[in-house]
Amino acid sequence: MSDSLVVIPYTAELLAGFLRDQGIEPPEREGHPAAPAEVERVLREADWPFVHNGPSGADDGWAVMCEQREGRWPPLQEITQADDGVLGFRLGPLYGPFHVAREVSRTCGPQVAVESGGARAAVVTPDATYEEFHLALYETPAPADGEDREWSPPR
Repeated sequence: MSDSLVVIPYTAELLAGFLRDQGIEPPEREGHPAAPAEVERVLREADWPFVHNGPSGADDGWAVMCEQREGRWPPLQEITQADDGVLGFRLGPLYGPFHVAREVSRTCGPQVAVESGGARAAVVTPDATYEEFHLALYETPAPADGEDREWSPPR
């Protein structure tokens, strides 16, 4: 369960040194931010229902909340996107942010997930696995039962 996590499009200028400090080899190519429509497409394709959340003015950023279906929630609860393209994920299992970041990386290039305290990071590319992602951020294997990848009752 993650309290918060950010996903930042990889740029060498911003993140290469940070990744090296983490013992992670930086990607060769750079990424770019996903448009909100791209993130919404990922959510629709995963069949994770959502509603727009918060202010809706031109300068207010973008935010969605996932919705429950039949009393169960997708493995994701809330996503925000700042003007700089950084995606913020709050409250929920790691699988939801991983899935969104990996799908975004398919069209937008490498993304870097950073755990709330900034102590751990993972590079996300189309070839990344959830097991690698979970291990990099939590130093523990992903739950073997796959429970955190499925719809679940709220905790």
